[in-house]
Amino acid sequence: VYLASSNAVTRDGQLVNIDGTGNRVAAMFDGPKQVYLVISHSKLTEGGMNTAVARIKQQACPANARRLSLDTPCARTGICKPSECFEDCMCNIIVTLSRVLKGRNITVVLVEETLGY
Repeated sequence: VYLASSNAVTRDGQLVNIDGTGNRVAAMFDGPKQVYLVISHSKLTEGGMNTAVARIKQQACPANARRLSLDTPCARTGICKPSECFEDCMCNIIVTLSRVLKGRNITVVLVEETLGY
């Protein structure tokens, strides 16, 4: 069993995640057969993929980078600057999960509480 969350969810149900090394997102679709994603209602986005990525880079990445004491532009200023973000970059991998793969079981639990970033 793998317990995690997604960084954003589009209105049409795509789970959007940004990760630095890929270990967290890889486990969602190529790890344990049973995955539970607990997702706050605050991560729902009205637009599509671009809106979801913008939400992650504006809200989740700066807060998470500060929590991890990373030396990134978003941790220092709150603004994502990919051209200035190198060694500690958290935005190396962007994954969108549109459907559950055959043989996998992903349960999404939407919570009406603000959790995570």
